[in-house]
Amino acid sequence: MKKLLGLALLITTIYADSSVESTQSQTQPVDASPSNPPVDVAPSQPAPMDQCPMEEPPVVEPVSCDDGYGSFILTEFKMGYFRFGDRKLRHTYNKGILDLQLTSSFCVWKPIYVYTGIEYIGANGFVPGTHSKRKIRIVPISLGLQYIQPITVDLKYYLTLGARYFFVHQWNHSTSLTRNGLGGFANTGFIYYLSQHIVVDFFGEYSIKKMRFHDMGGNLQVGGMTLGAGIGYFW
Repeated sequence: MKKLLGLALLITTIYADSSVESTQSQTQPVDASPSNPPVDVAPSQPAPMDQCPMEEPPVVEPVSCDDGYGSFILTEFKMGYFRFGDRKLRHTYNKGILDLQLTSSFCVWKPIYVYTGIEYIGANGFVPGTHSKRKIRIVPISLGLQYIQPITVDLKYYLTLGARYFFVHQWNHSTSLTRNGLGGFANTGFIYYLSQHIVVDFFGEYSIKKMRFHDMGGNLQVGGMTLGAGIGYFW
């Protein structure tokens, strides 16, 4: 009986020692030796702002009134040969008459332009049947609408209609006459591009306005036909 009690006490002592060692091994801290360094988990951070893709603003294309070459404004200097529409004036001023023009066209809606222009027409002649000299100077100012139609990339056709205000002064050694009044005009022609902006213009034009000349027998047509060419710049 004593032997059995002693054996039970020995088994109990061995089991208690093994339970204490197991508990100590579970509670022992992890060795932070160089061979087993601790792993630090850094919190996630947002990417820097300068690395974030930025959306570019949309590109706004400029409104153009011309396909291909050209833009909003066409400025031209023109020269032409002028011929009076009235027979009496042609007989008085029977030599070549130079017509100088400065014009500008402003785009308002493709392919329509507002046309403006100022001209200078000067001629010297003689009173019919005499050797008395007579001179005339005409300054027309024009305002109208111009239609420009592309034919090819470097050739365009145009047609212009509008009003023209005439300032007329005629004189000789004994008489002087000044008149002004509103008339009309039409012109047409072709624009050819020498470069992206520089153009040449070949045109024909007709204007109409009757004015009273007492010393020449009544109402005369001071308008007429002009044929010529010019050079211009498309802005």
